Amino acid sequence: MRKNPTIEDVASLANVSRTTVSRFINNSGYVNEKTAEDIKRAIGVLNYRPNKIAQALKSGKTNEILLIVPDISVNFYSEIYKAIQHEASHKSFNVILFSIEGVIDWKIKAIDLFHDIRADGVILSFAYDVDSLNIQNEINNKKILIMDFKKSKEFDSIHTKFGHGNYISTKYLIESGHKKIDFVGGYADIKITERRRQGYIDALVDSGLDFDPKACYETDFSMEGGYKTAKKILDKKDRPTAVCAANDHIAIGLIMAFKEAGVSVPDDISIVGMDNIELSNLIIPKLTTVTSNGIDFGINAFEMIYERIEGIYSGPVRNREVFRNLVIRDSVKMI
Repeated sequence: MRKNPTIEDVASLANVSRTTVSRFINNSGYVNEKTAEDIKRAIGVLNYRPNKIAQALKSGKTNEILLIVPDISVNFYSEIYKAIQHEASHKSFNVILFSIEGVIDWKIKAIDLFHDIRADGVILSFAYDVDSLNIQNEINNKKILIMDFKKSKEFDSIHTKFGHGNYISTKYLIESGHKKIDFVGGYADIKITERRRQGYIDALVDSGLDFDPKACYETDFSMEGGYKTAKKILDKKDRPTAVCAANDHIAIGLIMAFKEAGVSVPDDISIVGMDNIELSNLIIPKLTTVTSNGIDFGINAFEMIYERIEGIYSGPVRNREVFRNLVIRDSVKMI
């Protein structure tokens, strides 16, 4: 039976020391360009695969990071995953994705998975109460990073300003001359609904406009939800001149329903969305929306947890804020 190639075989073929090969493989020290090419060539010829288990036992590290998200099918979370994976690949780290959508007892399963893969750290990308996860009792809390909409006192975190996205989208409608603005969000028991609705309310109040609870509608975060809610808005005697949607899916559903009813967007009613999904730039009219910055979240997340894992940073808890930006397209009319 053919013996699996070893690191010594790679070193011999590349005519370098075992230590140099180890530095190259683990990205743990400088290796000049020519030597790196020689080592890569030797690895290719021998079809060498590092023994991850042996490496982990020796170093106490696996170069594995567990990323927990609510639902990978949501564009924001898929952007985060892609960005983290991209950054991790440059540092010889792997990202293990755990999407909790539809998973029963996901908290227990997530902790079990962490131990099974011997992960060096965990990134939690959602707005759950971290205390309820009991994760800080399971692993070193310096290796946990939270991506949320608020600062964390116990863990490094990345956050956006509370309700900032719908604040700036509503502000843009007001600056465009709109004063009668309805809001369509998710159901009241969902935290993200509360935040985005509050951003809408704050923008009204800061601009000297009255907030009317009857101008707010609850639905699910889907195109169908937006479509159905549009029917309610169309039935109003005193229709708004604009609608602020809690996400792009709702906004697109609104546009579809309004167009079907012969109501022009933006000539008869203006619409703004949230999250800047790909479809928002394809719908007609193209949707004015706000970036979700999933890529920025992911880049910062990997950088911060990598610094913890590698001991580059071991100081107090850090909190970074990621800002959202307005993307102006064709769905808002100046009045």
